[in-house]
Order: sequence, then structure tokens, then C-alpha cells
Amino acid sequence: MANRIIGTYWKGNSGRYHERKTPKNYSVHDVNFVAQIAKAVDAWEPPYAQYAIQNEVDKIEIIHHRGDAAGHEITVKAPQSVWDRAKLVKYDLYIFDLDGTIAKKYTTDLLPGVEEWFATIHAATALATNQGGVGLRYWMEKDGFGNPDGLPTIKIVEDRLDEIKKKLGREDILGIASFAYQSKKSGEWGPTPEQTDRWNYLRWHPSWRKPQKGMLAYAQAHYQLFNAVMIGDSVEDEKAANAEDIDFILADEFFSIVRKDKFFKKE
Repeated sequence: MANRIIGTYWKGNSGRYHERKTPKNYSVHDVNFVAQIAKAVDAWEPPYAQYAIQNEVDKIEIIHHRGDAAGHEITVKAPQSVWDRAKLVKYDLYIFDLDGTIAKKYTTDLLPGVEEWFATIHAATALATNQGGVGLRYWMEKDGFGNPDGLPTIKIVEDRLDEIKKKLGREDILGIASFAYQSKKSGEWGPTPEQTDRWNYLRWHPSWRKPQKGMLAYAQAHYQLFNAVMIGDSVEDEKAANAEDIDFILADEFFSIVRKDKFFKKE
């Protein structure tokens, strides 16, 4: 089989996986995931997204080396396309940034690869976006300075999220926005309106603004899914993922794989 990439790892009898030699840019967990899909296609029912590589099982070769009482070594051989797809589909929950990841900034224009992903994969999904312009507008209106009319309102943000979900054909997506605003010059947090319910309290609280982990933690709790990944285009997105101890993939890397892989097609 041409262009096969080899990954090898040690599986301890305690269930722990130890890296031996994995393909470049892939983790030992990616190797184990590919092996599990290939071995269990008839016996195990994985989350929806993971069916994405089940039609490739005939291209995956698994070799179980002899081991000892502590465990054994496993080698997995597969084409790069399998490794790439596995890197994307091994999660139960996908948390996407909005601006610069899903859509062009301040618009509902979807970026390349986005439609293909959502037309193919119907896993649990959340959009987590900083929309501090709402908080800055409130501050300007409250204290009477600047030009608040040039900044978004809550309704504008919510309508935009709804329109994007419609374009994706996924109105079930959880849309989360942080309205908290922090001055880049002084570090001061802007004032917030008085809230009477928890949802709006959280949307205005600084703990929800990336790089804080609040929106990501809320998404996991909402779905009760903790095998999650954050896809974004900024340092703040990556820091939020690290704070919540979930994986992070750059949007450019994620959607470049989608665009190259014929498996992901528009309906």
C-alpha cells in the first residue's frame, strides 16, 4: 500500500498508552484511535463523527507485537488521509470560535471548508465567541462617550448567530457569546447591566471571555460531553482550550484537511 504512515505505541495492561514512535504531527492517542476504529468496526458503536473513517478500515493494518506481563506494543499502518481524518473526527464535542474560524469577521459569510464539514459531520457542536463590542457599547451609552452606534447590540449578535446556524443547516448548535469588555489600555472591565437570570449573568461575566475557559466549560456541561476540542484562530482560543484542559486545533489546519479530503462534501 503506497504512502502508508506508521505509528507504534505501547499499551500497558493497566489501560495506559505510552508513546513509542508515532507519525509526525500525530499523538499516541491518534494512533490508538485509528487502531480502535479498525478493530471494532463490527463490535463497537462510536460517536457519530467517528464513523468518518470506518469506510477506510480496509486500508488500516494493525500488528500486535509480543509483549510481557506489563503490556504489548502495537503498530498501526494507514494512509496519511486516514491519519488526517482521524485527527479531526475523534471527538464527541466540537467547540468553534466564530470570527475568522466559521465566518468572516462581522458577517455571516462562511469561510472555505466550513459548509463541507457541517454537511458531513453532525456531532454535538457549540460556537463560542467573544463579542466585547456589546459591552463597550453599553459602557459608552452609560457614561456618555464615544460612538456607540457603530458597535453591535445583543440583538445583532444573536441574529447573526441564528443566521449562521441556518446557513450551516444546524439550528441545534449551541451558540454562546461573551459580552464582557476589557479596556486594552487600562485593563479595566466595563460596567455590566443588572441581570436577573443566570444565562445573562454568565454572558456578561469576565470568566466567559476567552482566554478564560467559561464558555468552553459551559458547552461541555450543556452536552455532558467531555471528549472535546476547541477550533479557533487566535491565541485567546488556544489559551481557553488549555485552561479547560481540552485539545486545540488551529482553524486553518482543521479546515485545510476538510478541503483536501473528498469525504467531506457539500450536500
